Amino acid sequence: MIELSQVMNEKGRMSTWAERVCKNVATSEEDKGISEAMQTLSNKIMKMGETGIADVALSNYLIKVVTPEVYNAPSELLGMMFDESTIGEFDEVGVIESPVNRLMAHQSAPRIGDVDKSYIDYTRGTKESVHLSVATELKMSDLRQNGFKTIGQLQQYATESLNNAKFYNIFNKIDALIVALSPNAFTSTGLTVQAMDDFAGYVSDRSRNPLLVGLTEDLRGIKNMSGYDKFLSDSMKGALNMNAILETYAGATIAKISSAERLADGTRLLPQKKLFGIADKVGSMYMRGDLRVLQTPDNNREVINLKFTGYEFVYAITKLDKISKLTIE
Repeated sequence: MIELSQVMNEKGRMSTWAERVCKNVATSEEDKGISEAMQTLSNKIMKMGETGIADVALSNYLIKVVTPEVYNAPSELLGMMFDESTIGEFDEVGVIESPVNRLMAHQSAPRIGDVDKSYIDYTRGTKESVHLSVATELKMSDLRQNGFKTIGQLQQYATESLNNAKFYNIFNKIDALIVALSPNAFTSTGLTVQAMDDFAGYVSDRSRNPLLVGLTEDLRGIKNMSGYDKFLSDSMKGALNMNAILETYAGATIAKISSAERLADGTRLLPQKKLFGIADKVGSMYMRGDLRVLQTPDNNREVINLKFTGYEFVYAITKLDKISKLTIE
């Protein structure tokens, strides 16, 4: 019999198990052992009215396994964009942009010449503090019917919900910050080579490892740009036949966000008809406090009320000039 507490200490193991349970592919011997241990936990939860031991067993488990996935597990894309750290629940973040050298050297007369003053720019960055919560309920009938699978699905879906909402919030903010007349805002009536070159070239000029981010439904339009096929090698054409989306454009890596991946209300993770360019780090991000899972039984309705709360992050976009946006009309 697998000792559940030991497996829970293995980084990412319970997340992998939950993902496999949701896809009905948890077939390895260890996966089966974890499922048996989780079924034992499920049985304890169902009997919580008979014992005083398991009344917080579910919330304790969820805190233990969900927290690393939403606080400590790195998001590759966001990790490329932000310097990441953690702070206490009641700590404040004072953010100031890295100074920009605006000192201008003027030609002047020797020794007594006077010139216009110039200054170092200490502009403060744009800071956002976001607190997310998920409230749901677990039916005892679902526990009786599906046992460990019900808990695995709850674990997986709560993690996805929090992480997806975080990603959506950040790019929605970036979208709002880059207004139409900004020098890093580009517009194209349909995708054109000129617009893509200007948009991608903006971040390529400011980074050795530029990144282009967009929904798959919009990125597929690159291959259809008039005249673009003449720039493609045979190997790139072969890749397009396989994947329909290029891996790079003008030296910038393309990060594909699936249009099928959405928030629970159907909202896509990125704004539609918009592509974003990223040139290195654009700011800082802090995870604040600790995740809490509140568990309250409702015996009359035979459900367990659950609330995931305390998921709070603070981010500061201090280098907006490191981001470009292309709006496709």
